[in-house]
Amino acid sequence: MMGSYVLDLARSRKTVRRFLPSELDLGSVFVALEAVCQAPSGAISQPWRFIVVTDSQVKKKIREACEAGEKEFYSKVRGNSESGCLGGVSAGRNHS
Repeated sequence: MMGSYVLDLARSRKTVRRFLPSELDLGSVFVALEAVCQAPSGAISQPWRFIVVTDSQVKKKIREACEAGEKEFYSKVRGNSESGCLGGVSAGRNHS
């Protein structure tokens, strides 16, 4: 069943926050980006742009800025542990 497969994938995924110190092969990065650009988008606009950053100091500054933004965002977000992530959402389907 497709629904349980997708749910199993979502439950088994993990976030990786530690990376190998070795540099990536840029050719592989560009092949991956070419594949990503084939993904569908609204009105076939493909509005995304990518910047490949190789300088370690620039990457450090980007990471620090992102972490600061994330910290600020999560300081304003409150979860509701009683209702779970679905809150008051009904699992029923409306076929009107």
